Amino acid sequence: MRIISFFLILTSIILNSCKNNPCEISKPPVISVNINNVTEDASLFFDGWSYVALETTNDNVINNIDRLSMSGSNIIIASDDNIHIFTRDGKAVNSFNRKGAGPEEYLTISDMKLYNDMVWIVSISNSKIYVYNFEGQCEDVYDLPHPYHDMTFLASNEMVLSAGQSTSSQYEFVIYNLTQRCVTKKMLPYEINGSLGVWDFNPFIAASHDCVYGIQKFDYTIYRITENQSTPFLQYEFNTSERLDNLSGLSLNEKFEKTTGKAIVRYLGLAEFGEKETVQAFNMFTEGYGLNTYIYRYTQDHSKGNLLNCGVKRKDGFPFLNNFPRAFFEGNYVNALIPLQIKIIEEQIEDCSFSKSIGLTDESNPVLFFHHFRSLD
Repeated sequence: MRIISFFLILTSIILNSCKNNPCEISKPPVISVNINNVTEDASLFFDGWSYVALETTNDNVINNIDRLSMSGSNIIIASDDNIHIFTRDGKAVNSFNRKGAGPEEYLTISDMKLYNDMVWIVSISNSKIYVYNFEGQCEDVYDLPHPYHDMTFLASNEMVLSAGQSTSSQYEFVIYNLTQRCVTKKMLPYEINGSLGVWDFNPFIAASHDCVYGIQKFDYTIYRITENQSTPFLQYEFNTSERLDNLSGLSLNEKFEKTTGKAIVRYLGLAEFGEKETVQAFNMFTEGYGLNTYIYRYTQDHSKGNLLNCGVKRKDGFPFLNNFPRAFFEGNYVNALIPLQIKIIEEQIEDCSFSKSIGLTDESNPVLFFHHFRSLD
């Protein structure tokens, strides 16, 4: 989806001005979210849903989805150091595991992306990026100067890498040039070098043809990342009783401990930007329900906004909408459910036989559900 909005126009004006006249980047627009004003009407956000049942074979049993990446032709899943490749409609293509100590093998899979029909893996344990074809053959290996945990593509020959505030690079994001095989730009220096691995955190929340949108832990700012710089693009504020302001000066681990089980937004989630509306996801603890995913949809002029809790109660017309989206892909909120979760949902819905209709068994692989956003343009 095109990422065009008045926020982008505003940022461009500021950047062009600063090119000619040295100046400080103005503060980004601030979006206020009232967490107490939650709707149960999912139809305000979505206009339909579809699914992809991942074919199960003897070679591709998926116990959990660690990473998921998609294109118009394929779905790639990383699970327990295994790579599973499917067609876009869920047919199994191949599975491989290149874990080991060899020159073309990874010790861990920190992040995985599908790009140009290749599987790209960054391993924080090896400080390397590995490129494999669908047969599992290694096509290339890139040495990194520091350990990095997450990656995404900025251009055909450039990647953005995220350190997660835990490397000697002392910068949150860097640009890595694949042609030159080196870091060409460092962005967002951090004050505290502390390691904190969080399973529900993804530093790259959206992208367009010329930039990537990134976030940090315990920060409500979205940063627009280009090959030359990182600039504050948008900022949120939440009327939670617990505030991030009270955590200043603490380490990441201390912040995590003090916010566990509390009704506070630790960091932002995936986003979709349209010409007229924006959808922003975030996770927050809900009393009696645990950690839940919320999505906030609002107009660019801030005249209207709706907040939906995706995990509390079944939503009319969208029975398999659930927490923790694996991706926002081609205008869809994508979540995954294992057979047991699907059957539990079916028990709550009268005359629901979805699993039976697609031949789902207890041994089947997860099912991906695509909830299509109403047009944001």
